[in-house]
Amino acid sequence: MLISQARAASTPGQQAENAPQPIASGDALRIAMPAFASNPFFPSDGSGDDGIDMELAHGIAAALGVEPVFD
Repeated sequence: MLISQARAASTPGQQAENAPQPIASGDALRIAMPAFASNPFFPSDGSGDDGIDMELAHGIAAALGVEPVFD
């Protein structure tokens, strides 16, 4: 992703704003996770933030000092 941002910033006629957004920026970490009901790995429908993947995502965000944003 960083390579595509660098290319977009250095390619004549293409603006850096067209590059993919970083997964960590500002005070948030964007996390792509399907909402399958298959605990313990993904969040199960209606049961909130539980499961191994959810705990890992929250831990990584905490280590980076940002909030997780699930996308």
